[in-house]
Amino acid sequence: MIVLILLAIGIAAAVIVAVAISAKDAKATPPDDLVLLSGAGDFDFNIVGESYRQDEIAAVAGGRTEDGVRLETHADLSPEANNPHDANAVAVSIDGHHVGYLSRADAIQYRTRFGTRKAMCGALIVGGWDRGGRDRGHFGVRLDIDEDWSVI
Repeated sequence: MIVLILLAIGIAAAVIVAVAISAKDAKATPPDDLVLLSGAGDFDFNIVGESYRQDEIAAVAGGRTEDGVRLETHADLSPEANNPHDANAVAVSIDGHHVGYLSRADAIQYRTRFGTRKAMCGALIVGGWDRGGRDRGHFGVRLDIDEDWSVI
């Protein structure tokens, strides 16, 4: 009887582990409608609006430092159809923090190519130094997107 109980416990534990691994793998797979944008690693694609979102960028970067930061990460691009200022707006977020927008011209290119689909690309946060007094630099965000909007 004890052997049967131990066997049942072992089977139950194996099922729980299998389900947990399966759920973890499902979360790691991007949705089919997510566009993965490729880049050459030069991070030369500028965004706009960072000056209004310095606190958000600082939260992602870990705050200001004497020498500033250079943090490679990834960004999520999300079309905002209900944006009151621009019907083509595409928001840029990093780790759930809204850090800026694609420029109007870039947003039109994005929307022409991808419509309302969300995308992900490489991102680089730079700046954010604070050496005291008036020697304080803004954070900036640059994206790693190929000129022709290539996808992976």
